[in-house]
Amino acid sequence: MVLPGGGLDLLDDESRAVADGFAEKYRALRLHEGWVDPTGRDLDRGRPELWGRLKSASSAATILAHEWPNPTGRVVADIGSGTGWAHPLFGGFGVIAFDILRTTPSGRALHVRADMRKLPLRESTIDAAFFGASLHYAPLKDAVNEAARIVRPRGLLLAVDSPIYADSAARSRAAVRSAAYYANTGYPELASHYHPSEIGELRDALGASGFALVRFTPEDRLNALWRRVARRPRTTVLVARRLRTQPGVTIAAATTGYARRPMSLDAEGYGFPEHQQTLSRLMDDIRVLSPAGVERVARGWDEHVGTKGLQAFHEAEKAATHAIEQADRGSAWDLVRSSLFGLTESGEALVSWKAEHGDVGHKAERAAFAAALGLVAGNLISKEQKATLVRPMAEALPWLVSG
Repeated sequence: MVLPGGGLDLLDDESRAVADGFAEKYRALRLHEGWVDPTGRDLDRGRPELWGRLKSASSAATILAHEWPNPTGRVVADIGSGTGWAHPLFGGFGVIAFDILRTTPSGRALHVRADMRKLPLRESTIDAAFFGASLHYAPLKDAVNEAARIVRPRGLLLAVDSPIYADSAARSRAAVRSAAYYANTGYPELASHYHPSEIGELRDALGASGFALVRFTPEDRLNALWRRVARRPRTTVLVARRLRTQPGVTIAAATTGYARRPMSLDAEGYGFPEHQQTLSRLMDDIRVLSPAGVERVARGWDEHVGTKGLQAFHEAEKAATHAIEQADRGSAWDLVRSSLFGLTESGEALVSWKAEHGDVGHKAERAAFAAALGLVAGNLISKEQKATLVRPMAEALPWLVSG
């Protein structure tokens, strides 16, 4: 069914009847809350809470742009897109917007009315699945499983500003508060569509579906207090990568707790002997690297790469990435990159990496990723190329170039 303005309604008749009943109440609630005008459109300036949500979505868009500097041909599924408020952030990407509500096309996306648990897409057709404050509108396992079905291997799942709590007790308390809120506003039946989750459940769902958790940035207690005082919504950013696996590999076992445990074997069974220059040793050393060590790494980046050595570095980086792909070690690199990203960027980042933010931290982070890339590539690249990749990090970890 073609919707006014050019969108598509791909719900079956039974699902559409249920969705229409939900939509009527949900739109009435959003009008009552001041999120939309009587036509269902965003207000010209929106509620102040939307400003924080746009900031979180902008972080997700920045990650997409970093992942795919040339977005031509890349497609993002905006799942639970609402009015399309996030679409201007995805410039250059093709966007398919899915929502259970009838929406007015924004002109920046193909709008499709569909259930986020049963999206009308073939397997492995989307580069990234984006949930903008919408992941909690379906049971977590259902939403993640469907994202895993449609996202290509090594693609991304990004979710911002959905309630993900520290434990099941906190989640239960939130569900009770939400049920009371919906009842007080006159829409108690909407409580059954609200599905808060907790971090353990999130890790399990991602792992079981073939995703590695790359980044999870929850709000801390101070920000939570300020949010309540200022009546702002929570701001969280979740990033996960779809892994490629061989038959028999258990992704959940390979990824659960990955950011905190040494890694001497990757998901495809490649061994890295402990007495050699290993990824396990690199991860362990990064965990205890002091702020002064991070500064040494940044200086190493300036000395060995900077601007004069940038071309040689890019050539080595390209050679290593190509060699890893050709040797079918892509999943190994995905796991290592995800683990390292967790150490340097996520909500569980080490204190020293948090302390050295800005340009220093950025240079040190690039050096750490380059060293890990060199170790994963190993003898698949030349000694000179490997040395180019590991040398900046070796300013703090000289064992990387010894022997």
